[in-house]
Amino acid sequence: EIVPGMVCARLESADGQIFHLGKDSIGTLVLANGGVLKNSYGGVAYLPDSISGSRNKYHVMTTPRAGEFKLALPDGTIVWMNAESYLRFPEIFADDCREVYAKGELYFEVTPDKSRPFRVKIENGYTVEVLGTEFNMRAYEGLPLATTLVKGKIVIGKGEKQVVLKPGQQAVSPVDSEIIQVKEVNVESYIAWRKGYFLFDNERLEDIMYELSRWYDVQVFFENQQVKDERFSVELRRHDDFKDVSDLIERTGSVKITIDGHAVFVR
Repeated sequence: EIVPGMVCARLESADGQIFHLGKDSIGTLVLANGGVLKNSYGGVAYLPDSISGSRNKYHVMTTPRAGEFKLALPDGTIVWMNAESYLRFPEIFADDCREVYAKGELYFEVTPDKSRPFRVKIENGYTVEVLGTEFNMRAYEGLPLATTLVKGKIVIGKGEKQVVLKPGQQAVSPVDSEIIQVKEVNVESYIAWRKGYFLFDNERLEDIMYELSRWYDVQVFFENQQVKDERFSVELRRHDDFKDVSDLIERTGSVKITIDGHAVFVR
């Protein structure tokens, strides 16, 4: 049976402790360094020990394929992590900046602090810097980097290139290039996952199916390469049964989808 993803994550503390977190987990976890994790129904808040905590030691939170989780950082910033995502953050933030490292797809609701800008670092020198704002970042391996601004203002840097985003804009950058393309977008399409649904607006079928595969933990095979470029606009609830989702796409008459275990064949 193909079921939708669930609330779950793995936290590796700076001292090597491993915690597996889930939707029904609740309680207070004390770390060896004196920090505390307050875990409550699908979200965890990290409260550091300002005396024993180090700016040079890092905790790592990861979500698996078909997983998502919410994390509250010490400054009050909230981070929603989509499936197959990674966040590395220090035991305590520095006095002059708040810096984290990320991969996958994450939605940041950053607490304002004019004296300490918040920076998100991605591989290949890609950095997002904010004071207080909300934005979505996609940084999956092999795909272009995409940052979508919901509120406030952010500065994106890559190599010598730097751009400023306004709400409703998205910055897209190829992995192996310093090019940053800025465009106006329908923001809801890119943040729908955080609200519990998918919203595909004239998207290629290949992109839609790979997005679904990450959430439902299936492997997608295209038996007809031409249908990859078919475009669809569709709204789906993230917790719908996969068969209902595939049936909805099939109704267009453009493609046929066959399911065999956790393998999905599109033709």
